[in-house]
Amino acid sequence: MTPKEKRLARLRRKRRIRKKIFGTSERPRLCVYRSLKHMYA
Repeated sequence: MTPKEKRLARLRRKRRIRKKIFGTSERPRLCVYRSLKHMYA
């Protein structure tokens, strides 16, 4: 894999992940933490 291909692959991966995650300034992204007993958001 050339450095250029590597960068493109990373960008594609990033874009794919960013598509699913959304958040705005007035409604920021939600962070969820799961312990064994409870879920925190």
